[in-house]
Amino acid sequence: MQPEGNWLTRAPSLRSKKILMAKIQDEAGHGLYLYCAAETLGVKREQFLEWLHEGKPNIQCFQLSYFNMG
Repeated sequence: MQPEGNWLTRAPSLRSKKILMAKIQDEAGHGLYLYCAAETLGVKREQFLEWLHEGKPNIQCFQLSYFNMG
């Protein structure tokens, strides 16, 4: 998933972990919306999974540290 998952185990407090979990769930929801929109346009979910396994999606992330995300 997103880099927030890498920082989840490093969060200094339970409150910080809860905030990061909420952000991860929010991002997962956005991904589901994109899958549904693409399926509406005729792209099968299996095709997306194949593209992910081939490394075709170019996902860029600009979060550099826990403090940028927390």
